[in-house]
Amino acid sequence: MKSILKNRISKIILIGFLFLFGTFSAGAQFMVSGSDLTITSAPLYPAANQMITLKAEIYVTDINRAEISWFVDGKLKERGVGKKEFSFRTKDLGKTSLIDIQINTSDLGRINKRIKITPTEINFIWEANTYSPPFYKGKALNTHEAAMKMVALPIFVDSAGRKIDAKNLVYTWEKDWKIAGAKSGYGKNSFSFIGPQIFRETVISVTVETLDGALKNKKNLSLPSHSPEIIFYEKNPLLGILDNNALGNSYKQTGEELALVARPFFFSKENLPRQTKYNWTLNGKKLEKRGLEIVVRRTGNTGGRSLIALEIQNLKKIMQFAKNSFRIDLTDNSPSETNFGF
Repeated sequence: MKSILKNRISKIILIGFLFLFGTFSAGAQFMVSGSDLTITSAPLYPAANQMITLKAEIYVTDINRAEISWFVDGKLKERGVGKKEFSFRTKDLGKTSLIDIQINTSDLGRINKRIKITPTEINFIWEANTYSPPFYKGKALNTHEAAMKMVALPIFVDSAGRKIDAKNLVYTWEKDWKIAGAKSGYGKNSFSFIGPQIFRETVISVTVETLDGALKNKKNLSLPSHSPEIIFYEKNPLLGILDNNALGNSYKQTGEELALVARPFFFSKENLPRQTKYNWTLNGKKLEKRGLEIVVRRTGNTGGRSLIALEIQNLKKIMQFAKNSFRIDLTDNSPSETNFGF
């Protein structure tokens, strides 16, 4: 009796094992489809008329032994055993390329997949809330913890060839790879933030997509930190400040007096001038002078040299600091002492 019962139990266990094994094998067969096939592209978000490379990956079979065919808009472009990568050139903005891939395997049969690639583009405009003088042709640079603003200018074209308004897209902003959820969302194509600290850089990223997710792009921009600068200019009694002619390391004084103006390039605007400290020195001696203008008058009978220096410190952002100096050369016909006044 025990022997018969033992044999029945063994048969039940064996049948159960075969049932589980058979179910697993059949499941592996039926699960394979185009959804199991992964296609990656490099670059991830291609621009218009750009060469990109597609790569096929599947983990339930060895496609290195399979015949792979690549089609673009229904036309066969490449075919070969183990042809996992395929390169082609995208179309103009808004023009979609239909990519079909066929994989003929010996164990799983044919696997098909179609993807659509529509090139898009994102441009950035950024500005720093830092000071630059009138008529300055350059860009106001960002310095330590200066307030900044970035605007994304996406070029997304729909299937009808119409450019999609930037306010009708969805934006996800990131600062140093952390999502700024409160500043992201529908129509939010601008992003305000505090710039990088000294000797560091900040990475700003934005992902832009349509409401239905059919078009999508992402772009990153690295912003290094810059240092503030001081540049000296002459103030002419008739022409005013000569912003087109910065004073170099030395200056030969020929008139009775010289009026100087210091320009604090790239300091935060919100801290100028009341939250900024100015330290003028003459030959290392501190002068009781505040502000950005100073007047040098000639006295005496002999020539000489004088070194004038200025330090500017942002009292709210202590790492916003700059120092500069220049030398005044006095000839034998010029006085040797230099006095300062307003």
